[in-house]
Amino acid sequence: MRRQRIAVLVVALGVLTAGCAGLTGDGDGGTTAAETTDAGETTDAGETTDAGGTTGATTETDDRGPAELRDDAVAAMDDVETYRIAVEQEVVVSGPVAQRQTQSTTGVFDRQNRELQLDTTAESGARTSQQSIWVVDRTQYSRSDQYVQQFGSRWVEVDVSDNFSRYWKFQDTMTRQQAVLENATTLELAGTETVNGTDARVLRADVSSEDYKDLAAGLFGVDGESRVNITVHRANFTFYLATGTDLPVRTEAQINTTLSTRGQEVDQNVSMTIDYHGYGEPASIELPEEAESAVNLSNRSTGSPALAAGVDSGGSAHVPAADAGNDRWASPPVAAVPEAVASEAVRTGTAG
Repeated sequence: MRRQRIAVLVVALGVLTAGCAGLTGDGDGGTTAAETTDAGETTDAGETTDAGGTTGATTETDDRGPAELRDDAVAAMDDVETYRIAVEQEVVVSGPVAQRQTQSTTGVFDRQNRELQLDTTAESGARTSQQSIWVVDRTQYSRSDQYVQQFGSRWVEVDVSDNFSRYWKFQDTMTRQQAVLENATTLELAGTETVNGTDARVLRADVSSEDYKDLAAGLFGVDGESRVNITVHRANFTFYLATGTDLPVRTEAQINTTLSTRGQEVDQNVSMTIDYHGYGEPASIELPEEAESAVNLSNRSTGSPALAAGVDSGGSAHVPAADAGNDRWASPPVAAVPEAVASEAVRTGTAG
């Protein structure tokens, strides 16, 4: 059980890189290094972009400071009903076993009905795995060829209806962006950039190490008194917020952590870019007929609504493939064989 808790904490810290952050923030305590130069520029003439912003040559001054821009962005995200993401992530782990892992995820979210669909391709060394995720009717369905050997089916399912609100809060990437903005301890304006054809103000948000670590325990229902020593060295985020709407066009994250247990240390450096598009577009999420063959893993839950269906430190929901004992993408959901996964994660340092 102790090993399982260790793995959960490591995984939790990795998952937060997609947008979760600390519990407290000073609201108006940010700095405005670029505020007196070009950080206040917005455009109001030209073509409407996918994120709802505009492009064009005519500009007007946006004199909002970092805290006001943050508040307006959080409020704008409250009104988002559907959106799409594309995530690129790199995880470099050093310790008992050094490893570099990359992951690409695309997905669509229906926040009104609280449903989603994600496709992930992950690489670690010479290994490549692919998974697809659906959350429909408060059940998470996962498909991967690597499930066949262990479960006799390409499909597995987990009932996540127990405390579904908490589960969805964990999975919804947009909610997690709001969390990091609301709880940032330092905010800084850094000018304007054009991202995927959209003019955006750049807002840097740093989260204190202790707040970032504390949320990992709270979000996943993990005992904060764990004997494992987790040090968060860095939790830095950059938001590109579309002019005219304040909706995120891109989030970049840099997270560095160290896990110490039984005299061993595992360092994990995560770099991530999340691009957003398709705001307000129809998001009909339909489960393929093949999902009827899914093996039900619900009775093997860890008790954590987030981890009951696996975790993904990229876009959101993610259940790894079923080949335990290699890398974190080639292991079953924590819900399926928690002790085996936890032990392997701690032994190899590949959880995260």
